[in-house]
Amino acid sequence: MDQTRCNTFSLGIFSWSTLEPEEGRFEFAWLDAIMDRLAARNYYAFLATPSGGKPRWMSEKYPEVRRINRAGQREPHAGRHNHCFTSPVFRDKVRIINTKLAERYKGHKALAGWHISNEFSGSCFCPYCLAAFRAWLRTRYASLDALNRSWGSAFRDWDAVLPLTTEAARREGRYAPWADHRTYMEVSFGRAYQTVRDGVLEGDPDGRIALSGTQVTNPWNGCDWHRLDGVIDDFLSYSGGNQWDIHRSFAKPDARIGFWTGYGRSGAAVKHEVWTAALQGVLHPQLFWSPSIVNPDMTFSRSGRDLGEAFKALRFEGIGRLLREAERPAEGVAVNYSRPSVQAA
Repeated sequence: MDQTRCNTFSLGIFSWSTLEPEEGRFEFAWLDAIMDRLAARNYYAFLATPSGGKPRWMSEKYPEVRRINRAGQREPHAGRHNHCFTSPVFRDKVRIINTKLAERYKGHKALAGWHISNEFSGSCFCPYCLAAFRAWLRTRYASLDALNRSWGSAFRDWDAVLPLTTEAARREGRYAPWADHRTYMEVSFGRAYQTVRDGVLEGDPDGRIALSGTQVTNPWNGCDWHRLDGVIDDFLSYSGGNQWDIHRSFAKPDARIGFWTGYGRSGAAVKHEVWTAALQGVLHPQLFWSPSIVNPDMTFSRSGRDLGEAFKALRFEGIGRLLREAERPAEGVAVNYSRPSVQAA
């Protein structure tokens, strides 16, 4: 790792089953050992909260934590990020594991910060989410009659209100019941990530909160970055969908914006990727993943060698130093960021 000039690593992204193999029984010795080895080499870790991969015992004992999809089916345990953000059980279990992690590792020499989950997206139609959706609608519409006029519906009481799926909205030509639900799921995601953040800060009040694997904004995935950037401190982002511009516009003033690269790519293209990010003020590249950088015999792959050249120039040569020390001036140009426009498109 000294040769790659990597000094910070992501740990524990989907490790909940290892951290808490049984409800209430926590196993941290393996993570202690990794953190201590990193500290001994003056390396650092972005320590992940594990909410993206709930353990099987939770799915079996508390089936309510699994999402209900748009077809009305409870999703199986398999797969990540198929939990319900509104479930009281899930939110409580997230708070407990996050607080325990934060209490244990706050102040650790190797701790660079926290990143909460990874690559989130989706929606849920469970009773908890629908009840919360209806409560939110009451704050948006003066009355049930007003909602019915907007939606083209004929609900007689609030408890009967249901959103439309994408397919139903297209078939019926009624988009308000779909768009309101999509907007509410973005609100729900923001609340959920605030809960995750609060759990970490309960144990580590000075912790910095990052989000990894940020998705391109679209109508279905809940990624309203104007809303989420107010909750998150730093970003280990992807590059698509003008995310760097969006985060630079909405993120907190001291936010660090990084991006994922590697994936076995090599040659001029991967070097161009690193420098394109740097020229946009994104100066914290992250590598995915070690087998694409280092061969089985512990020599560098072509991808590792090419990235090493780019990182060396970025960290130690003149243009890299200039970019790291430069301050981006305000462009004086604004582009309207409109979630309803994204949904309508």
